[in-house]
Amino acid sequence: MSQLSARWTAAGAAFLVPVAAARLLLPTVDEVPAGFPATLLWDLRLASLDTQAVLWLAIGGLYGSAALRADRRTPIPAPA
Repeated sequence: MSQLSARWTAAGAAFLVPVAAARLLLPTVDEVPAGFPATLLWDLRLASLDTQAVLWLAIGGLYGSAALRADRRTPIPAPA
């Protein structure tokens, strides 16, 4: 096994061992109580997805606008 391959294996084990230990040792979480309406849960998930879409579209639009504005600026000439 090459040294690079051994490093990747060690890195994978360094990640997987604590994650597996946490999975085995931590208690399970039941996020939805019994009797919670499935349609309401679905509506909440869709609203969350819509909120994320608006957030990232706004961030991307503002970044794109700022990048175009910065690209249109004329460079400052270097002193002679």
